[in-house]
Amino acid sequence: MKWIEFEEKHRPRFESFIKDTCIDLFNKLSAFEKSYFYHYWLKIFNEHHCFVLSDQGVDKAFVSKPQWRVKHWIRWPENILLVKADFLAPLNLPAQFKDELNFRTLPQSPLKNTSQTAYVCLLENFQYQDVSNLNTDIDCFELKGERIDEIATLLDAKNRHADVSAGFYEKYYLPELIQYTKLNCKQQIGFGFYATKIKSSTPIAYCFYNGFEMPLTGTPCLLVNDIVVKKEFRRQKVATTLQAFAYDKLKQANISWVLGNIKEDNISSKKQAMALGRFAWSSTVKLE
Repeated sequence: MKWIEFEEKHRPRFESFIKDTCIDLFNKLSAFEKSYFYHYWLKIFNEHHCFVLSDQGVDKAFVSKPQWRVKHWIRWPENILLVKADFLAPLNLPAQFKDELNFRTLPQSPLKNTSQTAYVCLLENFQYQDVSNLNTDIDCFELKGERIDEIATLLDAKNRHADVSAGFYEKYYLPELIQYTKLNCKQQIGFGFYATKIKSSTPIAYCFYNGFEMPLTGTPCLLVNDIVVKKEFRRQKVATTLQAFAYDKLKQANISWVLGNIKEDNISSKKQAMALGRFAWSSTVKLE
């Protein structure tokens, strides 16, 4: 077996392997969206260090890593690893990847040790009335500039169970999210939605979505950056109800796809994703 480094002369070969490996995702796209698939992979070839693994003339795997430094958390660059479903041999990556552990891959990949999965919803198939067990004791609203400070307080770190290191979460992620929320109504950075108890004006939950592209296809989508529910209202279908309301509004705005990453041990979020009709699009694996 031999890793072959990307050169422009190899581009048709790389494109063919990637499309063939990702064909199930490709077939889920509209005719218009399929053009983004090629645009996305051309960007990967330009911005990443890329290789294919050849076994007696048959390509078995693709691997890439960004060659530029992280600048913005919303555009966090990722390593990519695609492996044919029938590939069973030990996977020895090129020397350039010796310090890399985390890779974005297909959800049905033979690679193990999945750390998180990206779940998507195709909004044209979403029907609000089909979501079961909605919380009928809350009202939901699209954020239009009102109660910004209350929502910023709701986002405060002391109300959260951060799933990332405290320093990053408190010093970068959270201030960015609060800034986006406060600027959103003037600059349309994304879409914010909040929930209150019926006959109350106090926000008890908030979610924020903004522009992204779906992993492995480059399809335009909205990424759910954050969902937060006050501690005393958790496990009451508040987050599911708020997201169902948001999906319905986003569908009316002619948005096609919503995406969000869920850690493998977050069982409640997985159940919530299933209730909303989301399905696995890609995974992140950690190699030993």
